[in-house]
Formats: sequence, C-alpha cells, structure tokens
Amino acid sequence: MLSQNPSIRSGVQAELGTRCGEVAPSPSVDDGTVLIPSGHLHNDQLDALVIELSQDAQVGITATMVEATPEKIPNAADQAHALLDMVQRSQAVAARTHRQLSGTLFTHTVTG
Repeated sequence: MLSQNPSIRSGVQAELGTRCGEVAPSPSVDDGTVLIPSGHLHNDQLDALVIELSQDAQVGITATMVEATPEKIPNAADQAHALLDMVQRSQAVAARTHRQLSGTLFTHTVTG
C-alpha cells in the first residue's frame, strides 16, 4: 500500500502533480485510492499514468477506473475496490495453478 512506504507515496504524488497539474489528487492514506477529476485525463493518459507510476515506484500496480458524480464517490470507491479484489483473487488462483503445473511432469509415449 502507498501509505506504508513514504518514498513510494511521495513519488506517486510527484508524478500525479506532473500529470494533473493544479488538480493533482493525493492518494488516500488508508488504501491508496486516487480520485482524478472526470475528463481531466483520457483513457490512454490514465493507462500511461499507471505504467509510469509502476515504473517509478518499481512495484506492480493493478488499477481500475470507476466514474462517478461527487455524491456517488463513496459507492464508486467501494465498487473499484471490489473489482480490484476480484482481479487479485483471480491472479492468486492463476499463480497457484501455474505452480502446480510447473511441478508436474507430462510424458507422452508413442507406440506402434
């Protein structure tokens, strides 16, 4: 989490300042959620931002985007976290499956 590593957090904030200017959001201290004003960055710019943040912080970042009006931000944040939880669970299952397959020797014999 961003809040647990001050150097990563400051790097993220610096990059957000570069990309978003005066409206630069600050990651939530609790969970790393970043609110970016709608329409400020296009989808390809958001993708580039995530890649740049990941490279700068030298950590993998999984991100999702949910658009919401100001009054719906709390529900949108919950929805975004639910999506990220699903992705993380799916990645964990894939990693376990990969480890299991890596330890299995497949042989095939042709007779005839």
